[in-house]
Amino acid sequence: MRCVHIHLALKNKAIASRFQVMQQAYKYGIRGSVQRKNTETFFIIAEGECSALEKFIHWCETFQLNYPDCVSMEEKEIRHYKTFDIIRDRDEETERKAE
Repeated sequence: MRCVHIHLALKNKAIASRFQVMQQAYKYGIRGSVQRKNTETFFIIAEGECSALEKFIHWCETFQLNYPDCVSMEEKEIRHYKTFDIIRDRDEETERKAE
């Protein structure tokens, strides 16, 4: 079992969603979270078995066949996440309440 923090920066502003990241995490049995930092950058905490995590990381590296500008990873201490969650931005919550 290992845990990595992944910063995923897309080359162009392809339509990308945290939901797509979450779907892949579920597919590979990954736990953690995804948060969109801006229209081109995601921050992902991914925790799981080594082989599943490698597959998930490969998916991140070829995200939507968009081949991201940057995929950086940092090993972290395992926190034993139970699920994979989408973290909403505060600005996004404010916009939703205003509608």
